[in-house]
Amino acid sequence: MRSIKLKLRWLGLAVTAMVIFNIQGGKCGELPKHSTLEKPDAVIIDSIKRFGKPLERPPVVFFHDDHTDALSKRNKDCSVCHLKEKGRLSPAFRGAGNAVTPSLLMDLYHDNCLGCHRETAAAEERSGPVTCGECHRKGLRRISGRDPMAFDKSLHYRHILEHAHQCERCHHEFDESARKTVYVKGRESSCRYCHGEEDGKTGMRLKTAAHLACVSCHLDRAANEKTAGPLQCRGCHDPAVKKAYRTLDPVPRLERNQPDFVLIKRFDSESIHSASEYRMNRVPFDHRGHEENQQTCRTCHHESLSACSDCHTLEGSEKGNFINLQQAMHRQNASMSCEGCHEENTRQGECGGCHGSMRKDRKKETVFCQGCHFVGVPAGLPSMDFAGESARVKLDVRKRALVIPVFDSRKTPETVSIKSLEEKYGPVDFPHGRVVKALIDGLRENRMAGYFHNGTETFCRGCHHNGPVGEKPPRCSSCHGKPFDENRPLTPGLLGAYHRQCMGCHEKMEIQKPVSTDCSACHREKRKTGQRG
Repeated sequence: MRSIKLKLRWLGLAVTAMVIFNIQGGKCGELPKHSTLEKPDAVIIDSIKRFGKPLERPPVVFFHDDHTDALSKRNKDCSVCHLKEKGRLSPAFRGAGNAVTPSLLMDLYHDNCLGCHRETAAAEERSGPVTCGECHRKGLRRISGRDPMAFDKSLHYRHILEHAHQCERCHHEFDESARKTVYVKGRESSCRYCHGEEDGKTGMRLKTAAHLACVSCHLDRAANEKTAGPLQCRGCHDPAVKKAYRTLDPVPRLERNQPDFVLIKRFDSESIHSASEYRMNRVPFDHRGHEENQQTCRTCHHESLSACSDCHTLEGSEKGNFINLQQAMHRQNASMSCEGCHEENTRQGECGGCHGSMRKDRKKETVFCQGCHFVGVPAGLPSMDFAGESARVKLDVRKRALVIPVFDSRKTPETVSIKSLEEKYGPVDFPHGRVVKALIDGLRENRMAGYFHNGTETFCRGCHHNGPVGEKPPRCSSCHGKPFDENRPLTPGLLGAYHRQCMGCHEKMEIQKPVSTDCSACHREKRKTGQRG
């Protein structure tokens, strides 16, 4: 009998421990180290940090959508946690920004959050935690599942239509003299130009401004039974939900008095400088064409919608982060520069096969510079002072001069037998003609590739990268020795050159066959002497 009582006592202790573990999250209120959270509605409540004091307990991970779902079932809305300020719902928790001491802020959260939980529990409904360790949980790692909201061209134009082209509903700028925001037609720009990551001289931070404007507008429209945008975090910050957004195609061009064509200038005032003062030909730029291929103006205009030279001067200025104009246009590691954006495109899909193994110094050659800095209006055509029209004529002439490569099938081999390394395996029959045709077809479908790959010389250098290009280019073995030459460490041996070029191209272009280590996918293995067929 005593034995049974002892067993029941231990069983009761075990169950109690399990319950405590489930409630508290582990020993002493700690969760296992591997515990993670990844949800788009996860909000970290660490507001007390603004007082400059270290946190006594871990910050609270608050799931916003879970709470709004629970409140809606009880016929309650956002006003439970958020107050209206100046007619709009404030993103701050019940005026938390007005708390002047850490203790007042802590009391504000505890009184409201714990009070709501206790009230819900008293009504015998599923409720939230009421103890310190259940909210301030140790060992909890948060992996943000929040995807930044991207307001692309399609979504922007849907808002334009919904608001009957009333741009003042969202766009404004700050009038220093009047000390208020005003709308100026024709000067609409990105919210990010004034609203940064933190509160500053130009206004509140972007996160606060966006939620204050967007969510309030959505709530007002929903209350008036109009078409409204998302009302929960997942509607804007869950990648899967965002993929289901209705898109418009094509999207009409956003008119903001921007030029169709422009000559990218080096000086602030063209009138006081002659063309002879340019070390290279000025670059005619198809502004409209680039707009069509981008989802937002901020791809290039990252600080304002003014000309690049306004911030990036010849010498560099504080306004442009001391990045001069030449660097701003040519930095290959910056996606907002011309070369950097083009470089990103060369790493995508069909382009990556050739450009992935191409030496970077190839781009310093004169032929590459002339792809953008090409000659002016040819003789016989009118020379125009108006930069936009001059740029248009130059680009039109340039496009007429561009020729998609045409290969003479009688001079271009259909199949090339690669047998320089023939030993254990037989020669590789390389389908040269089929590869050339596939690459040319890719050029026709890619406007940027078609623009820069004008002629067979540029095209063929994807594989024949260091030798003169012609009807009979040099063999790979002309540069890549067999075996590897230790005196030329930067030049791979013939075996390495073939495999890096061919397999690297297939991998970057996502060609299924062959990319594995199965040599027989390309090579026919030779039979051993005396082996019967």
